[in-house]
Amino acid sequence: MPAMSDAELADAVAEGCFGAMTLDTSVFDQFECNLDYRALRSLGPVASQHGVALIFTDVTAREVQAHIARAATDQAAKLTAALNQYRKAWRRPENEASALTTTCRPTPQSWRKRSGSLS
Repeated sequence: MPAMSDAELADAVAEGCFGAMTLDTSVFDQFECNLDYRALRSLGPVASQHGVALIFTDVTAREVQAHIARAATDQAAKLTAALNQYRKAWRRPENEASALTTTCRPTPQSWRKRSGSLS
């Protein structure tokens, strides 16, 4: 399909030229895979308003889940490092920092429940 400007794309959607659309993982990455962003939440209502089916492939769903899991793991590692710095600075027992990070570590089930649309 040839590249279209934003205006051409908007006109084509308004004219009903598309029966379905999908998004690449890179679009979700632009929003840091945060499914609560207004732009992502509005996709369904906008698509149905124009009679366009919104389709997400299994590959895209798995990639988005993997990106969310990787981001959560990275943030958990940063939290662990920060708590270890706190523990060392205040000369706190080592098990105090590990107990905190264990309770803060996200699980796949927790982010699936939150996202709802990717499970």
